[in-house]
Amino acid sequence: MVSVFDSDEPLYARKRIRVVCVGAGMSGLGLAHKLQVEHHATTDYPEGWVDYQIYEKNDDIGGTWYENTYPGVACDVPSHVYVFPFESNPSWSRYFSGGAEIQEYVKRTTKKYDLDRHVQLQSKVIETSWDDDEAVWRIKIEKKDGTVFEDYAHVLINGAGILNKWKWPDIEGLNDFKGDLFHTAKWDHSVDLKDKRVLLIGNGSSAIQVLPNIQPLAKKIYNVIRNPTWVQPRNGVDLYNENHDYTPEERKKFEEDPSIIAEFQRKVNEDYDAITYCFLKVTPGHDKLQKEYAKVMAERLGNDPDLVNKFVPTYSAGCRRLTPGFGYLEALQKPNVEPMFAKIDKITPTGAVITDENGQRDIEVDVVICATGFDVTFKPFWEINGQKGISLEQKWKKEVPKAYFSICVPDLPNYFVYNGPGFPAMHGTIPKALHAETEYIYLWLDKMGQDRIKYITPKHNLVEQQYHFFQHRLKSTVFASHCSSWYKKSPSEGGAIVAMYPGTMTHFEKILSTLRPEDFDIEYDYPDHIFYFFGNGQTEGEVAKPNPYL
Repeated sequence: MVSVFDSDEPLYARKRIRVVCVGAGMSGLGLAHKLQVEHHATTDYPEGWVDYQIYEKNDDIGGTWYENTYPGVACDVPSHVYVFPFESNPSWSRYFSGGAEIQEYVKRTTKKYDLDRHVQLQSKVIETSWDDDEAVWRIKIEKKDGTVFEDYAHVLINGAGILNKWKWPDIEGLNDFKGDLFHTAKWDHSVDLKDKRVLLIGNGSSAIQVLPNIQPLAKKIYNVIRNPTWVQPRNGVDLYNENHDYTPEERKKFEEDPSIIAEFQRKVNEDYDAITYCFLKVTPGHDKLQKEYAKVMAERLGNDPDLVNKFVPTYSAGCRRLTPGFGYLEALQKPNVEPMFAKIDKITPTGAVITDENGQRDIEVDVVICATGFDVTFKPFWEINGQKGISLEQKWKKEVPKAYFSICVPDLPNYFVYNGPGFPAMHGTIPKALHAETEYIYLWLDKMGQDRIKYITPKHNLVEQQYHFFQHRLKSTVFASHCSSWYKKSPSEGGAIVAMYPGTMTHFEKILSTLRPEDFDIEYDYPDHIFYFFGNGQTEGEVAKPNPYL
């Protein structure tokens, strides 16, 4: 048996690592590009050392943009910054692009770079358990036909996102409704809304996009609302303009001169950082911005005092996610739309019983559409059991979800999660955050391969320190002001701001651009010889060249 002290390998020769990612959305595909294209690190290259596998539950790639197909579905950040960092798109048709166009871009980019080479579709991960003895994740995957098979990974990556487990409203009698009932996240395209009476529940991002698109069709729409919301873009564009359609001439300029797109991206991202800082510090700039938002909303509501009083929020702009909402405020004023600040007491077989400021009444409808958002508690969508059998779901039921800079979780060795607790949820464009997280994951994979690290876990005490530090920094921000938001726990649950980062997007990128191994418990393959990376005394380059003296 060859001793570990007598390695034949050159300096920093990497060991082989099996990496499994759950989800083939922009997270998993972005990591595929990092491994396959940028570094040739996957084992289908001669120099590769990462055995990469993506399991995707759906019939196709795309994640959010494959699943959400409701009328009006669109991105609420400018198209030209909602891109993979390695693939701009001069052909965007609009300033804020629709979901189908984004999905087409994701598929086109995937085909161009062969990013689905390691994707297995129709494969739903149902359980992942850490094997302490073998230092691997044991994974159970269910295929579309119901059969279950098993796999393993040294490193497990959660790229499933947080906006794909839709949440049904907790309303008595919901399942007793005899008409058409569906959630915006699973839109039933077989239902014709023409001349139908519709109950639209909610006024978050999806409801704001749906309403103006179904208003011309329906006979009557009751839009039940709990609280008003700020209907404005976040990036400082002309607040009075509708969504801009790019002309053929503009698209030609983008294609012929990529520097135009690059400059546009730089400016938009700078605007996001500037506005985020206003939200973080509640500066005079924030007050000015909020007054401008209120002024524009009032004008779009025809300066009607009653409508302005009802629909222009009094809580701080940014406490809930801002949405462009083109046509939404105008649709609320149409004669066939009745917005209602009301409580739904129960759903009946033919409608609903609703209580508003005028008392209780029955309404008859043909269709109920639930625009009630997603489960954003950060609890995993499948069973995750870490060291000593600790269940992440049970742990986060009992306590506030916490993660090391949103990406690593105590008791879960070699586990990385995209957009975990404390990520920059409203700080700009999500692909920018995903790219920063991908860079960080690759840094650890590289170090684990070179240094022969068995596993890493963030230290409990440091994650606790970071959580309390973040809460201290966030308590003076707009995110802490009084509103109902998925960013934070309810007051009865302590009011912790779970889904927010107390810095700008650029700050987040910088934080994740380097590793701090001292913040982790590290177990090596050879704990008595952590200098295994030293190798045989030669570098890879020297080994590759014939030695004329031998």
